[in-house]
Amino acid sequence: MAPHGFPLAQGTITDGLQRLKGWFEPLRPVLHKRQRTAKLFHGDATRWEVFEESAGTTGHRWSLWVLQSASVVYDRMAPGRGADVPKGHCATLRKDLGEVVWVCDRSSAYKSLALDGDGLILAFCWAPVRRDFLKAARSGPECERWRFGWVEEMRELYRLKAARLEQWDEPGPLGQQAAAFAQGQRD
Repeated sequence: MAPHGFPLAQGTITDGLQRLKGWFEPLRPVLHKRQRTAKLFHGDATRWEVFEESAGTTGHRWSLWVLQSASVVYDRMAPGRGADVPKGHCATLRKDLGEVVWVCDRSSAYKSLALDGDGLILAFCWAPVRRDFLKAARSGPECERWRFGWVEEMRELYRLKAARLEQWDEPGPLGQQAAAFAQGQRD
């Protein structure tokens, strides 16, 4: 807020969030129930320092898990990056959904989830895959051309995605987008 001319102390923000927590807590089960009907998720966990002692935990390095569907962003703090969080979340998905797609990184937590989940498809994010190809291309000359070829293909995917999104009409649903967007989607 300081760059906008409204400096706030960290404690003020933290206190405000603590006060809001009670108001939003009743919505958590409602949002979780709604999300259990989704067929597409984006999942991510990031390190989160917690400076509060909690029974049954060691250390201050926790994880903030974010599980996003089209209509709900659900988050959960956990003392680690183990598979228990996504597995617990998936255990409550409706069984009549058929295949459910998780867009995620290659964390072993998601791989473990997929091994246990019938109809669960992991769609790995392209960014780490691209980094792997770049790293491999720089590691030795024997396959450099082949590896950089894949990096170029991924660059083209990113370009096509950007061109498609330029045609996206934000308020309109997917089925009512313009022909230019549909062409970008096909491309």
